[in-house]
Amino acid sequence: MDDKEAFDLIAANAVAGKYPSWTNEQRCELMQVQLPASGYRTDLEKLHADMLAEIARLRRLVGMVRESFNRECDDLDAILRLQGLDPENCRTDGGSLKVQMVLGALEHRDVMLKREARQVTKGLTVQADADGVWLNFAASTGLHALLNVERIADSHGGIVSKALRDWAADVGKPRGA
Repeated sequence: MDDKEAFDLIAANAVAGKYPSWTNEQRCELMQVQLPASGYRTDLEKLHADMLAEIARLRRLVGMVRESFNRECDDLDAILRLQGLDPENCRTDGGSLKVQMVLGALEHRDVMLKREARQVTKGLTVQADADGVWLNFAASTGLHALLNVERIADSHGGIVSKALRDWAADVGKPRGA
């Protein structure tokens, strides 16, 4: 066995880890010496450059995904605020949305609004026709009263009169106007 064959055998065994007392540095030094002779060095350099390019591409992709995610979170926080909910109370400490809590709060708010609307409008209907806007009251005793909003506005002055006239104008408008 000549020196080159002995060197190649030692190098192959060192790279394969057959010399456990050798440090990684020693193995790398041996590979550095052996690689230029075998032509692998340029392949490894190309592979290293390709890996660095892929890492850079993945970092850009992660940045784009993070930016999109943050925009979605900000949009959701804006929607929660519009619904009267504090985004801080709707998220976990880690930032995840507490979906069941949000749905429960929205459902509760919807139930309360419907209950209030039933209490306010129980026995009251609004009619708009060519003669104006009328309030039709129906008492549980069976008695009814029909009041013209313009006449009520005439009997009051100032802001009450203006508010009633504006409301009657809004009610009298066709849908979508």
